[in-house]
Amino acid sequence: SGDARIMEGVLGDEELSLFRPSAKPAAPLRCIIYCEFDPHLGPRVAFQSPPGYVTADVCDALADHLLSSPDLCGRLISVAAFGLRFVGHPELLLDPRYERNQLIFNTCLVFEAGTEASTYTPLVSSLAANLRHLETEHLFLTSQATRPLTQQVLDGMRHDISVHGELRMPPHGCDFLPQGSQLTSFSAKLKDSLLPAVPETIQQHEVPVLLTPTSTVESLTNSVPTLPRLLPLLDRALTIKDIAQRAQLEVEEVISAVRQLMLHGVIRTIDQIAVNNVYVPAWRITDLLRNTQLMSQFCAYCRPE
Repeated sequence: SGDARIMEGVLGDEELSLFRPSAKPAAPLRCIIYCEFDPHLGPRVAFQSPPGYVTADVCDALADHLLSSPDLCGRLISVAAFGLRFVGHPELLLDPRYERNQLIFNTCLVFEAGTEASTYTPLVSSLAANLRHLETEHLFLTSQATRPLTQQVLDGMRHDISVHGELRMPPHGCDFLPQGSQLTSFSAKLKDSLLPAVPETIQQHEVPVLLTPTSTVESLTNSVPTLPRLLPLLDRALTIKDIAQRAQLEVEEVISAVRQLMLHGVIRTIDQIAVNNVYVPAWRITDLLRNTQLMSQFCAYCRPE
């Protein structure tokens, strides 16, 4: 099927969408996955943050593509399939300590397919170099004592990239990483281009509007603790003040949550008066009848339930 079609290659300019501004920030990060070649099980996805964002079926289908031949190790790769784009930097370590005398792993940033991800490429390379150093010097990824902490490292990296627009070492909540490691953060220069634009002030009369499916937003509960109480009220009609009253929260708590969701690129706000506006389609609306790809983009943007 079309959803299962896999496209691999180096990163390039993305095709512009009629439903996204051409001068947009980079695509919001949806997930980070760590995959490796297991000498007994073959290629597999071992950790992901948030857990379960990429389904098991998709992980199984893409494992071979994310852990391709050793010839591609040390290079940036991009794989697009199942409505997602995976950007990674496979690493190959040769050492007699490993079974088959080698370890192949890849840590990929995951975005929605068709979105701009090229801004992240230097960050992906830096992320791979840091994990390579942790494994080379401390066997962090393969030691039974430290391997389970990989999940926490991915969580911390996702937090720092999504909230601060940069890769920090050690990542958020990961002070347990070996002291004195030659780990490098990257890079405050990317911050402005990585983070979606967020207004300086958010007013209580504004109406929050989701831009992505509810299932995507639910995965952000760790970053936005009040999300379970807010999500049922994000119906494109209630103002921030109304939501605060119904959720029994302070207005500032709701504004803070909306700001965090904006940083993740899953929500925006509109003025209450715009909810009652009447919109007339332009003449190009007829293109929807002839262009199936355009129709798919339109439906995804409107987020039908």
